[in-house]
Amino acid sequence: MSDVAVAELTGNVGPFPEPPLRSCRGYKGSRALFHAAADQFGVELTDEESYDWAVVLGGSMLLDHLVDVEQVDITGPFQEITSGHFRDDLSRDIQVRFANFMHRQDEQGRQALLDGVKSVDELARSQRNAETVQEIIDIRREEADLLASFLKLPTDGLLDASARKEFNRWVNSWSRVGYMMDSLFDIKQDYENGEVGLRPTLSDRIKLAKAAAEESVVAIKRTPPSLFGKCVLNGMRYVVFNMKLPVTEE
Repeated sequence: MSDVAVAELTGNVGPFPEPPLRSCRGYKGSRALFHAAADQFGVELTDEESYDWAVVLGGSMLLDHLVDVEQVDITGPFQEITSGHFRDDLSRDIQVRFANFMHRQDEQGRQALLDGVKSVDELARSQRNAETVQEIIDIRREEADLLASFLKLPTDGLLDASARKEFNRWVNSWSRVGYMMDSLFDIKQDYENGEVGLRPTLSDRIKLAKAAAEESVVAIKRTPPSLFGKCVLNGMRYVVFNMKLPVTEE
């Protein structure tokens, strides 16, 4: 989708001027991977669905920053941002897009987003208080499922409903893999930063690796062969090399 198409889509659907968004054709992250997957599964993707992926992914990075770096109760800051009280230290573009996205939802959709943010808050606190690695594994699975729920495509009454259901299962599987791998690589640093309350042992790392392997088996079974390489490269960008969308203003 071109920048012109983005402007046409978002020009009058939010209370704040929508910042331009780079076309997916030049993007190398998860949004491009989702497009490739949608094509492979036979999904007839709409421009609005494509754009909303970018907004949700940016919003999820913003929430991760508030949870992991600031370790604050994020429900209040989230509501402040979505009501237009933007913070100078965080990316204004991401904040504006997410505020407009919230505005575009119906009452049920807005409540679902708010409930999701509250769940992120609760899961983050649970992870800080976790006493066993199994608790961390269960929490990370819940976090992955929560993100996938906001990225999933609607299916009711659509001609490509079957393809969309397959796509949604694929997203959920790889979301779980990503969260497990993130914990496996970063659990020592997470403990030192106070994001995890459990001091990791070798046994804990082995259990995390086993959980990541189990989720990977499911994800691979749900992935078309032509997509597998893209999934691995995207995972390495985010988990191994930490090439994530910047959410703070420099």
